[in-house]
Amino acid sequence: MTCKELPRSWKVQERIKALNGKWKFSETPGNTFGIQQSIKERLEVRVQNMIKNSPATESFRQNKKIRVKLSGDGTNVGKSLHVVNVTFTILDQGSKAMSADETI
Repeated sequence: MTCKELPRSWKVQERIKALNGKWKFSETPGNTFGIQQSIKERLEVRVQNMIKNSPATESFRQNKKIRVKLSGDGTNVGKSLHVVNVTFTILDQGSKAMSADETI
């Protein structure tokens, strides 16, 4: 049965590929199912964008220190599926630190 409100499967696959193309994923090590991203690479990109887009670029260069807060959380999704999320926040961004805007 065809329903006009639902997107076509090829459109969904196309969208998934486009979203996955925005980030660099790698498989988790060992005999496990999942993907991961390098915190170091993500942090480098964020700091470079922050310095490039910041009006206080000179102060970042003088201090040569950027404060970063690391957080982690884990949960059991199923009997044998465990998820661990590690996040970071660049504290020097002030109120922009909690923004969802990608350009910051």
